[in-house]
Amino acid sequence: LVLPARRRAGELRAALKPYDHVRLLRVSLSDASAMIGCYEGAQEAHDTAQLTSHIFPHSWCYRPFEMTPEWSAVAAKGAPKRGTEPWCVWGFAKPAVPGVCGAVQPVKPADGGG
Repeated sequence: LVLPARRRAGELRAALKPYDHVRLLRVSLSDASAMIGCYEGAQEAHDTAQLTSHIFPHSWCYRPFEMTPEWSAVAAKGAPKRGTEPWCVWGFAKPAVPGVCGAVQPVKPADGGG
């Protein structure tokens, strides 16, 4: 199924309507990663990195306990660097996307905001 870029949710649902009878295969991220070792072209790697950014758009801080005196002391010194707050348990990390075959580094997903 090939769709033009920047389609709205309703347009995507309408395009998928003829396939309502098809059962989707559910694959875990680790299984998908094991299946896709690398991409043949840079565009596929880039497109997948963009999709990953849209699927995992948020990094969030979950505070499992109330502020302790130690945490309050850190906060009193000024805002700690994002991602190092001692009171946070951080949400899901964006998975790395395999790169182009023969390339050294995987494609990093674009920052989808936080």
